[in-house]
This record gives sequence, C-alpha cells and structure tokens, in this order.
Amino acid sequence: MVLNRLDLIVGCELNLGIISYYTGLYRLALTTFQKAERAYREMSRLSMMYACQRNQALVLRAQGDLVASLRILQSLEDPIKQSGDKLEQAEYWQSIAHIQSDLHHYGQAMYFFAQAQHQFQQLGNQAAVAECLLEQAWLNIMHLSSSAISEQSNQSRLEKAETALQQAATELRNRPFHYWRVLYAQGKCAALQNRKIGALNLYKQASGIIALLRQEILNIHVSSAIFHQAQRLYTDAIQLAMQQYDSQTLFLLIEQQRSLNLYHHLQQNQQTGKGFSGRLPEDLQRQVQALLQDEGSSEAIESALQSFTEALLHASAIAPRIDRIIALQSDIDSVRSILGKWYPNGWLSVSYAFCDDQLLIMALDQHTIECVTVAFDANLKAMIDEVCLSEYRLYTYADLAYIDRPECGPWSRLSTLAIRLLPPYIQGKLHPNLRLLISPAGLLHKVPWAALRIGEAWLCERATIQIVPGIGYVQFIPKPPTQPGEGLLIGCRHFNGRADDLLHVGEELDHIAHAYTNLTIHRCEDSIATSECLTMLSETNPVVHYRFIHIATHAQLVAAKGLLAHIKFWDRELLFDEIAALKLDARLVVLSMCDGNLSEILPGEEVLSLSHGFLAAGVQAVISSLWPLEDELSPGIMHMLYAGLAQGLDAAAALTDMQRACITSRGRMSLPIAWAGLQIIGIDQLNH
Repeated sequence: MVLNRLDLIVGCELNLGIISYYTGLYRLALTTFQKAERAYREMSRLSMMYACQRNQALVLRAQGDLVASLRILQSLEDPIKQSGDKLEQAEYWQSIAHIQSDLHHYGQAMYFFAQAQHQFQQLGNQAAVAECLLEQAWLNIMHLSSSAISEQSNQSRLEKAETALQQAATELRNRPFHYWRVLYAQGKCAALQNRKIGALNLYKQASGIIALLRQEILNIHVSSAIFHQAQRLYTDAIQLAMQQYDSQTLFLLIEQQRSLNLYHHLQQNQQTGKGFSGRLPEDLQRQVQALLQDEGSSEAIESALQSFTEALLHASAIAPRIDRIIALQSDIDSVRSILGKWYPNGWLSVSYAFCDDQLLIMALDQHTIECVTVAFDANLKAMIDEVCLSEYRLYTYADLAYIDRPECGPWSRLSTLAIRLLPPYIQGKLHPNLRLLISPAGLLHKVPWAALRIGEAWLCERATIQIVPGIGYVQFIPKPPTQPGEGLLIGCRHFNGRADDLLHVGEELDHIAHAYTNLTIHRCEDSIATSECLTMLSETNPVVHYRFIHIATHAQLVAAKGLLAHIKFWDRELLFDEIAALKLDARLVVLSMCDGNLSEILPGEEVLSLSHGFLAAGVQAVISSLWPLEDELSPGIMHMLYAGLAQGLDAAAALTDMQRACITSRGRMSLPIAWAGLQIIGIDQLNH
C-alpha cells in the first residue's frame, strides 16, 4: 500500500518542513528537516539527505545562527562535489551565497550567486535563475546610498539591480513568496531615484501580496510569521506614506495587515456555514491537558507548544478553502456609510500601529482621516507598563500614587497616558453618545481604555468605547438574527482540586436570570457545566441562536502562551483553538472569569486570547476582563450590566451604563479597579 511506503511518508514530512520554512515557522522547520534527514540516511538516499542538511542550514541562517549554518554547508562541500549532482551543487552555491551576504561579504555572495545562476541556466531551471537574479539585485541595492546616487559606481549598481529585477519579474510573477520581494526591491530602486509615488505604489502591491499569503493557510502562527518576514516592507511603506502625507494609503496599509486570521475564520463561517474542524491527535490532546493541570518546566511547555503548532499546521492544510480572499475595501466611504447608519449619534475610529520607534495614531470619522505620531520611548513604555502590569494595579487603580505624591494630583498616571494616547484633536471630538472604536496594537491591547482620565472625567464617561480588531471587521460581522434568541448561563463553582472554588457563581447567575422575564434561559451549573455545553452548540441543526451566553468560571493564559489559553469546565479545559473552531450563533458572550481578556500578541496584530477565539467562532461581541473581578463585587456588576441588556441596550451601551453607574456609586465599587478591567471586543448589532 502507498500509505506504508516510508519514502512517501518522509516526503510529506519534508514538504511540511518546506512550508514551515517559507511561512517563518523556523523551529518547526528545523526539527522536521532533522527527522527527514535521519529517515533518508536509513534509506541510503544520500542526495535527499544532503538536501535536508542544506535546508537545516537555511533555517539556522534565518534564525540568525550564521556560524552553525556555515558549518553545516562547509561539511557538505566535498560530498556534494563527489556526488556529481549538478542541481545539488547549484543549490549549495546558492545557500553559501546567502550566508556570505548575511556576513556582509558582498563580493563572495555575488560570486556564488552568479555561479549558481550559470549552473541553473544550464539545467534549464528558469525559476532558480530568477531567484539568483533577485538576490543579486538586492545585493546591489544594499550597496546603494541615496545621498550619492549620482556617483557613477552607485548608478551602475542601480542599473544592474533594475535589469536583474526586470528579468526576474516575469518568471517569479506566479511565485508570491518571491514576487513580493521583486516588487519591494523595485520600490526601493524607485525611492532611491526620488520617484516616491511610483515607489509607494510598488510597496502597496507587495504589501497586498503579503496580505494574501497570510490567508492561504488557516493558521494564526503562519499568518504572523509571514508578516514578520515582511516587517521591513511594512515599515518602509508606512514611512513613505507619511512623507507623502497620504493619509488614506497610510490608513489602508495599517488596516490591511490586521487580524487576518480572524477575518479568515469569519469569512469561512459565512461561506461554508461551519467552523474550522481540524482536530488534534488524541495523544497530543492528553499531553496538553496534562500540561494545563501542572504547568511544568519551560522546556515541557515549549515542547508541547511545538507539537501543538505542528499538529495545527497539519490540520490547517486540510481546512476548506474559501471562495474570496479577504481584503479591506479600498473605498473608505463604504466603511463610513456602514458606521454612519449604525451610529447616527456619531462615531470615531482610532487605530494604533508601531513603526520602528514611533507610535502612529490614526483617526477616521465621517469626514476626515488624521494621523499623528508619538515617540514610543522608554517613558511611554513605562507608563503603559504601569497601567497594564498586575504589580502596579492597586497602586494605579486605587490611586495609591496620589497618597504617595499628592503634588502630582489625583489619577496622574491615567491622565498622563491619556494625553499621549489620545491627542487633543481626538479628545476634542469626544462626547458621551459618541461610539469610540479603538483598534489597539501590541502592548496597547492590555490597556483598560475606560479608565484613561480626560480632565475631570473618565474616558468611558466621554464616549461609549468598543475595542475592534480593525475597522475592516465591520465587513465580516455575522448578520443579526431575526428571532430574539435565548439565554445560556454556564457556571462552575467547584473544580475537583484543579482550581480554587468560586463561591459566588450561583448568586451571579441568579441576578442574570432574574433580569429577563420574557426570555428562555438555559442554565448549566457544576457537574453539567462541561465543555460540551459549548461544543455541542456547533453540532445542532439548525444552530440555536443565543441572545447571550454567560460563562462564569476560571480561565488562564499559561506561561503567557496564547495557544494554551483555556476555560476551565467541570470535566476539562477548553483550549483557544477549540473555541475558535466552533460555529456559534450568539450576539454576545460574557466571560466572567480571570484572564478572560489577557492575550498573546503576535506580529501582524494576530491576537491569541479567549475573546478573539469566540469572535472567530462567529460571536458578534465579547465582554471580558483584563484582570480578576472581585468576588464580592462581581454579582452587583453583572446585575447592572444585564439590567441594561434586558432593557434593549446593545452590549457596548449596557457596559458603558454599568461603568458610569459604578463611578457615581460609593465605596470600592466607584474605583476603576472594580469596573475598568471589563471591555467589549467586537460589535453587537442589536440596534443595527
């Protein structure tokens, strides 16, 4: 049988390693190539064994370990010569050239690329010839200096680069992993000749290819790793757009690279009617579940994560393809039209992006796009840490800083950060009925925006705040149902020794149930509050629509690794990837739990958090907390939240009303430590 042929099995492993390499999953690529090398050695397939070793050298080079990479390649020189394999010899020269380039030995690099190109030409391998031409073009570009472009030597290099790129472009046009670098290099040449508009157009084309590549495989780590490879392109494109004062292009470049894995999930749900159904092997499921019971060593966690990532990549390869590749509409007017209909009292979108040592703040409203840059210096980083890290929480949100240093005034930390993150032109647009749509970046995902201090008021008093993955999210929100829906309450008080008991869960669920008199409420507690309460919702036909799903239990983000984010149910832990794979028809999910909104942020604004997992499953909006709610205060807070929801408010308005009510109350409930951690992520379309 074919399935029992070892050579075909190893060939599949080798292909997985190649996919992992090109998508930037270098650790997985390295171990996969090592496994394939051992197998080919046992089969005495020497040429394939050499290829695996050479691939390992390329991975080590990509990881920055040039010494180890060069050592492997040097050990292959004599065996490859003796083999007489001309293709392997050409690929060896190509690999050596890459290392020499990284070592800044440009003459040696150019020599070996030329040698490889000549050999590939003789073999008729035109794609490999084009790859060598591309690399030689980049070597010439790296020698160029824009300040001395008129010098004859630099002009010669520029002409050689442009000629090589022109020759390579035709052959590599259908190879997107290479073609984006052709366009990027052509853009660099144009920029060096002060053809800024042409350069920006080429950067935009290259950036568009990266956005498409990030959606080829339904895997969040692949999407992020591809973006990471193109980070310099992203930075150059943004900087050039800023120099050209092209706010619309700047806005689209930033939004084009946000949360693409989430958008892919939502698009797939809409087109196929079901979530991604890839499942982990049972032995790996058991390994991960055991790890969640006892975190173990960092080595055990990394080992489990690598196996986890490999299994998910295998599963992603069989995910159903969607008909339409996702891209943000270039017509911003259409986005404005949607938001104008949804929020007739006014809206403002504020998007953040990091570019080298600058923080970009983009504001879009019904009529204008504005951009300002703020230095992301050590001072701003320290301020963000002080409002985000748990060790500063009591000091910041109970304002112990004011007790220590009254001369700074009350809530000085939150006031100062607000000035940096919300410049005057944004603050001037705020009013209590405004919908403020915030798309954070990097560390800013952990900021409790409601608690930023604007003058004598909190930000949640100046606007109704909603966190959104990006402004493009408005295109993929599930359509609102026609029926009113039902309510589902899930609560765990006891965990059989796996976590501390939660004694106030029953009281919290009682408050919620009593808020609704004309709504069917389903209630699952303790021994019937199992993971199947959620997983079975994806299997019902037709899918039951829920007006809300409330989950009161424990959650955790193990070792700050988003893949290990999980919710504790009576029977087991439900992981992030399992949640994202669900197909849920719910307006709102409320996560009443610690760590419900903690996240791991990957390059390309790919967010691994429980909240984003539920959005990927098709939920319109998620309310969750950045820190644990106090047990004594949680029932009262939830009672106020659901009172607003029961009266017909959408989730953002109900959350804002609850926070404003807390502010005007007395005692500990009035402090931001009680109410500021709660955030809404997504857009609840009840009134749209």
